[in-house]
Amino acid sequence: VLTHQGPSAYSGHYIAYLYKKETGSWWSFNDETVAKLGGRKLNLATHENLYDLNRSRGKPKLLYGHQMSSRAYMLVYTKKDSTNEINLTRLSTPPAHLSEIVVVDNSRFDQWASECRQKARERIARGETVQGKKCKLYHSLVCSSDTGDDWEWIRLSWLKAWLSKDLEKEPGEISQSDVLCQHGRVDPLRSDQLKRIRTEAASKLFSMYGGSPRLSGDFRFCVECVQRQCQILRLKARVQVDQKLISSLVKTPCTSASGFWVGKYSLRVWKKMWEEKQLKEEKDQGDTDNGEDDEKTPTQNSAVNQNANCEIIEKEKEVTVECSEFEFNHDVLCNEHGKFTAKESARRLVSADVWRKLKEYFPDAP
Repeated sequence: VLTHQGPSAYSGHYIAYLYKKETGSWWSFNDETVAKLGGRKLNLATHENLYDLNRSRGKPKLLYGHQMSSRAYMLVYTKKDSTNEINLTRLSTPPAHLSEIVVVDNSRFDQWASECRQKARERIARGETVQGKKCKLYHSLVCSSDTGDDWEWIRLSWLKAWLSKDLEKEPGEISQSDVLCQHGRVDPLRSDQLKRIRTEAASKLFSMYGGSPRLSGDFRFCVECVQRQCQILRLKARVQVDQKLISSLVKTPCTSASGFWVGKYSLRVWKKMWEEKQLKEEKDQGDTDNGEDDEKTPTQNSAVNQNANCEIIEKEKEVTVECSEFEFNHDVLCNEHGKFTAKESARRLVSADVWRKLKEYFPDAP
């Protein structure tokens, strides 16, 4: 007796129930699970189901959308006439041509399996050899300042690729030119991308994989770049303090006799305009040092990105202003004649203290 469970008659799961005449009992065949059913009668409505074969009573639980019929899907019978029984002994031995095909196929499979095992052994042996060499070289990388070992810098990302789990994959050449600053020395902003190793171990790595440049102990951090970064950090800290001070001072009302007119847009974005001005000066300085603008440094790239994203639409004036082209406090001047604008919505009166602070950052502002 065949039964069906599933969302439709075109797909699902089938369970077979067979009756053993010798013992008078029913057996269920559910994939690899075979179980003897209790009783001498088959009751499809209460016997075990697809999801819980241990339950012999109760209503079966099915997945959402599935159906199960308590009636047989198909019945299969055997004839009682012994003259029609199949001679299993005669069929137990396959024909000669089929036996030859099986022997040839088994031989090919055994050969393929043997080749796979040989390749696996060779790969493991090759990996153990490579791993042993890497371990030996890895322990020689460590340098100590106490022993006075000669050392040099090497790219940390390359070391990680060299020590990866994939022993068959080569890490490639040791490329380190992008960690140098515009002055040809180690960029302090990229010091976290370098690792200090012994010169002897570095020589072995470069002889095995090649690459350039080699950053020996003489390649110290660039003094100019370190000084420049210190200046930038001090200036940024100062700007943060002045921004809070200006935001507090502009809330204090003042008279036109003692105050100064500042463009509302300039007053709102003066910090960003000053930062872009510093980035532009740094870019120009880098171009002067290099002689030409071949490859942009990371700082220059950030300046370009900021300028590209600095388009601001000022709703009050209904004009589009690009920070890279706009100069501080020029929004208090009319576009046509360059004189003091009559639009009160475009300017704001600030105290002398605010104006003095802003003039420290923009000394040429009108």
